[in-house]
Amino acid sequence: SRDAAQRLHLAGLDPDRPAAFVIEGVTMYLPEQTVIDQFSALAASSAPGSRLLADFTPPPDSGTASNKRQLWLQRVARGGSGERFRLTVTPDEAASLVESTGWTVTETMPLRDAARAFVPAGSQLPVEGVNADKTLIAATIG
Repeated sequence: SRDAAQRLHLAGLDPDRPAAFVIEGVTMYLPEQTVIDQFSALAASSAPGSRLLADFTPPPDSGTASNKRQLWLQRVARGGSGERFRLTVTPDEAASLVESTGWTVTETMPLRDAARAFVPAGSQLPVEGVNADKTLIAATIG
């Protein structure tokens, strides 16, 4: 089966206890319908109080010139690997997609803001280089 929820339950995830699902760095590589199907399956088989955190990549024409150059360099680096972005969405589209799958969106945040909030200042990671149009969605099940 391709249903992540079913596989998680077979591996021991208790459907009667709230769970946290982190879907990071994946949605952009999947067709929209696959994301919808997987998020829907997780929602349908999760206990109330379960949480979802997922990031979404914006359309290629969004962000600063530096973000566009970074995206182009990543595309060149992936050349020949078969990897390509299949799902790119605006923040509003990301929230609507998640809501359509049975989750209740509790927060929509630019990924740069999340990086600013959670990456330690002394880390020297290029937080300001994160595309502000990338979206982080937090959601829950009733």
